[in-house]
Amino acid sequence: MITQFIRAVLVFGILALPWAGRSGVGLAAADPVGSNNAPPNAAAAAALLNTTMRICDNLLRIYCCCPPAWLAPLCDLIKVDGCGPCVSPTTSTVDNLTFNYTHDAPDFQSAIHPGAAGAQGCVSCGSAGGGDASGVPHLDALTIARVHRSRDVSYDSSFGPGVYLAHYDTKLMLATTTSGEQFIDVLRPEEMGLMHCSDGPWLNEWGYSEVRDGIYHDQRTKGVREIRLLDASGMPTADQTLAVSARLIRHSGAEMIFEIIDLGGGSRAGRLVQSLDRNGYATVIAYAYQPSDDLGGSPARLWQIASVTDAYGQVATFTYASAQVSGRWVVSAIALPNGTSLAYHYSAGYLSSIDEADGSTATFSRSYDSISGCIVAQFADAGAEGIHRAKSVYLTTSYTLVEQSGNIFPQSAQLCRMVVNGAGEVAYLNFPHPLYSLVWIHEGGHALRHQWAGLTAQYAKTWDIKSDDTPWQGDFPRATIESKSAESLYDKSNSWRNWVKLEASGLRDERGKTVSFTYDAAGNLISRSHADGSTQHLSYNAFSQVIQDEDRLGRITQSAYDARGNRLSQTSGLVRDGLGAVVPSADVATRSWEYIAAGQPNQFRLAASIDANGKRTDYGYDAQGRLIQIVEPADIAGGARATTTFTYDAQKRVKTTSDPAGRVVSYTYDARNRIVRSDFPDGSWSGKTFGAGADVNLCVAESDRDGRVTTRAYDGAGRVIRTVQGAAQRSVGGVLTASSRNQQRIIELAYLAGTQLVSARSVDGELTTTTYDFRNRPLATTVSLPGGQSLVTTNVYDDNNQLAGVIDPYGRATRYRYDGNHRVIREVRELVPNALPWPTDLATLVRPTGANPDYVITDTTYDAEGQVLTRSDGRGVVTSFMYTQRGQLASQTEAAGTSVAGVTAMTYDAEGNLLSQRSPRQVADASLGATVSTYTCRNLLATRTEAAGTAIAMTTAFSYSPTRKIAAQTVAAGTALAQTTGYTYGVCCDRLIAISDAAGFVTGFAYDFNGNRTTVTDPLGHATVTAYDLLNRVVAVNNPVGETTTVTYDPDLTDGLGPAYPAAVAAVGFAVSADGSAVATTNALGQTSLDIRDGLGRARLRIDPLGHVTTLTYDVVVDGLVQATQTDPLGHASRAQADGAGLQRVAIDATGARSLFGYDAAGNRVTARDANGVGLDCVIDARSRDAACTDTVGRSTAKTFDANGNVLTQSDGLGKLTSNVYDARDRRTSTTDRIGAVTGYGYDMLGNLVSIL
Repeated sequence: MITQFIRAVLVFGILALPWAGRSGVGLAAADPVGSNNAPPNAAAAAALLNTTMRICDNLLRIYCCCPPAWLAPLCDLIKVDGCGPCVSPTTSTVDNLTFNYTHDAPDFQSAIHPGAAGAQGCVSCGSAGGGDASGVPHLDALTIARVHRSRDVSYDSSFGPGVYLAHYDTKLMLATTTSGEQFIDVLRPEEMGLMHCSDGPWLNEWGYSEVRDGIYHDQRTKGVREIRLLDASGMPTADQTLAVSARLIRHSGAEMIFEIIDLGGGSRAGRLVQSLDRNGYATVIAYAYQPSDDLGGSPARLWQIASVTDAYGQVATFTYASAQVSGRWVVSAIALPNGTSLAYHYSAGYLSSIDEADGSTATFSRSYDSISGCIVAQFADAGAEGIHRAKSVYLTTSYTLVEQSGNIFPQSAQLCRMVVNGAGEVAYLNFPHPLYSLVWIHEGGHALRHQWAGLTAQYAKTWDIKSDDTPWQGDFPRATIESKSAESLYDKSNSWRNWVKLEASGLRDERGKTVSFTYDAAGNLISRSHADGSTQHLSYNAFSQVIQDEDRLGRITQSAYDARGNRLSQTSGLVRDGLGAVVPSADVATRSWEYIAAGQPNQFRLAASIDANGKRTDYGYDAQGRLIQIVEPADIAGGARATTTFTYDAQKRVKTTSDPAGRVVSYTYDARNRIVRSDFPDGSWSGKTFGAGADVNLCVAESDRDGRVTTRAYDGAGRVIRTVQGAAQRSVGGVLTASSRNQQRIIELAYLAGTQLVSARSVDGELTTTTYDFRNRPLATTVSLPGGQSLVTTNVYDDNNQLAGVIDPYGRATRYRYDGNHRVIREVRELVPNALPWPTDLATLVRPTGANPDYVITDTTYDAEGQVLTRSDGRGVVTSFMYTQRGQLASQTEAAGTSVAGVTAMTYDAEGNLLSQRSPRQVADASLGATVSTYTCRNLLATRTEAAGTAIAMTTAFSYSPTRKIAAQTVAAGTALAQTTGYTYGVCCDRLIAISDAAGFVTGFAYDFNGNRTTVTDPLGHATVTAYDLLNRVVAVNNPVGETTTVTYDPDLTDGLGPAYPAAVAAVGFAVSADGSAVATTNALGQTSLDIRDGLGRARLRIDPLGHVTTLTYDVVVDGLVQATQTDPLGHASRAQADGAGLQRVAIDATGARSLFGYDAAGNRVTARDANGVGLDCVIDARSRDAACTDTVGRSTAKTFDANGNVLTQSDGLGKLTSNVYDARDRRTSTTDRIGAVTGYGYDMLGNLVSIL
């Protein structure tokens, strides 16, 4: 297989990495870079680069735009548009086959979509970003974004060598070889590598050929459906010289239209003139020059873009520099549709700076680093986001270098070797093998991955990078590699499918479990067969859209699309009958979509979505295609339909949103189309502030509607390192007033070098640290406590890359056993430390049966789709579950297989709303009815009827506000006893402002701007007023008689800034990293009590108004139990000792008397003894009910229960029996006592007890 693989990659130039020469990686101690898996130092790593292999890959070329399955075992194998090869997620991306480094940055984003990323601003401030609140498919909106590609410097690009205008720099390159083979290479800036399409026969060792007809196909990755090369009459032409245009048709139905241009010297290319979605809505690219124009001897002028106009009519206008840069015409300015502009500057043949629309500046530089022997590309990119803004990328040069052997070898240029983030940490580092497609990859932290051609990847459990004169032999002598890895599989007999079409036949995980794949002729994945014998089957339409998905349980979902690829319907709950035909099950449901008819304004746009109950939501657009309204179904037939509306400003940004109740929120944008202010109907507003300089394009402050300000500070890599909540108070007019320390919450973070993994977190001085293992998985978490103590929780992993167990701070382990689908099927939890040796065969471990077990076992089984079938508790008692054909819970059986089993059953409507639920009693006796629900057309609960179908049925009805909040709730609806409670919401903010009960009494509520409830007024007009601080904590409560209770906070008991506390506080041992906190409560009489807590929020001291001190201590292990001690002001200590389930097994009072308690493996108390040995023993039934108890003098009591757990009979210590009867609503209707006397109970429809007879 290896021989065949090497032959394949040499022929196609896809993966071959024929590194020239030998490396100089040495592992002596001269210049340590990484030791004991430590993240390497950037300076030492740079020196190491100059002593390692020289990279030459004159055969290296990648032609794929989608991730080949065999490049990374964990990639999704379904081929879709826009996917890219599996890469290292550094501060941007590195293709680990070609070492092409890609950096992308948006200089302008539209804010035309409600909830769109451009409108939301920075994600770091807590906005969702990237989503859309409406859920409506939108047209392609204008984006001005750069894509920097380190290796692709030879193609024409808008911003100089290797810097492309995303989307719009897409181009075709036509080629005919000397042997007559015809190709088109497609360069899409946002996709890694080129897509290589062919027409007609071409040389290959697999004998593949096709008819030459002017229709080109990507035989390797099926990245597009086809490219049609068209002549002047619009017909396909097999002669490239006759082509005037080309249509690139994507699998989705979207198209790109190219104009074929002659660049001279026999070079022909296609420039993008239109990008159309599947419905024909186009982004149009206009060019400054036409082929017939005077080009001044420079055909490259034909690439100059004059303007880009998106489907909404937004226009960006381009200006080009008067002189070429590195032999190409480059953009010098872009005028944006929001009235701002971008300016681009160049130096030394490359893009050097950008004046962003907000006045910030992005800078780029390149310099030779003699230490590493690399070109270092420096990014200080104000257009990029988060961690992508600042970094140094080390790229190979093309210089000829002398190796240790004395030989001279050429080296391929612009290959990424290392990335150093803005904090000076190594985020990426590679060490390729000199001969084979093997590479060591470091991606920050402790992870060093050994990857062979993307087929397998193994991590070094221990490693130590050194730099000396020892030649590198293709492996790390100082690395210990993990024993197992996941592996992609190939059928050697079908090399065409494997090596050209890049379709893996399977994936074998670390445990040897295999998932097998098959594909259709278009390269779509059509089956996944799992090791448990289950298979998922998929089928597709011409757009590669899934039209049938038969899951591993045989449940089928079908989708129908129109001729353009718009989804018309989706039907779930289908199954196969005995003959294999697809038929509806009882659970079938269909959702559908309608589109605006052809020839109408906004043709083919989504007009309506119809849910599975036939309820319709309509969508409206303006003349420019922008969404302006969403109209929901009326709750009742003929009722008003809730409508959400949107308006837009002159720059085509969302200006206002109006909810169905007419509440309008308006938005203010900065020059980069980020929302910087949102104004609400009550005059309040929230805002965001973005940084400058080193913090450019980072959200450094935000204020909520009540003016509470949160600030953020970042490290050089753009990671948040300090957040101060409540940093200041902002007035409505925007004036800031700094807060005191006790009104703030300060959160500080540190990171594992080169990653975004948090290694230390301090909240108001309380420190938690996390260490990571060789895969950068969390290994241990340490919480610092007073007195120099700490609590450490440790994770243990097995060789199959699964979490094998967690050891808590007291030495108690929880261990996991997995099924073939990586799901936990057995959990063994120790209740006392070291109850089991490590390792233990969990599969054969026997459940303990006595009281107070040392460990407990819970088991879970699943079906092939991951639905829980059974769950067994610590005693082995089983709860089982059954599901509908649409995956809804149909029934749940407690204590399955026992005499006390109880079944709860549910039914649903087509939309998934719960229609009925029968309790275990109602399942056993249908005459007891069920709880039945109905719903409004918006799928809101309309009525709920208890004991439906019986004489005592009672219905509760609900009505709703336009914004889906409960407006009224009526109990005993439809009867003379009906009582209605009404709910009123504020005009401003949709907050509850009044509750009116059935008697007409009204309770009122008021709020601050941020939604904290400030006033509660009872029906008599008595008001309780509450005040809050900048952290939304209660600071004062004034009751209706004018008495005020105040609360003050101190977040740090070691800084000397808070009140002076009694000397008792010093005894707790608060210090740096565990500085404690205090809450002082002062009542209306001026009496103050103090509550002192540690970093886990546990009380350590309580001081009453007289100064009496109660102390609490924790975390002492006594005989395997964790002891907590409370000492009263007189020094009397009581202790509680609990097991790993938190169950108190021992209680020791202040006199030293011990009470003992025993529990079964499910946590039910079965024994109790006080200090005198007095107590009882109980028998617990399979549903955890105390069926019988016997005290220590031999007296026994017993109970029987109905299916719902109601007590039917109860015998006392003398054997006398009391019995009860219940109605269909589980209300006790009669009791027969121990002497046979009967007491009856009567209720009204509302459930109130009205009589005792």
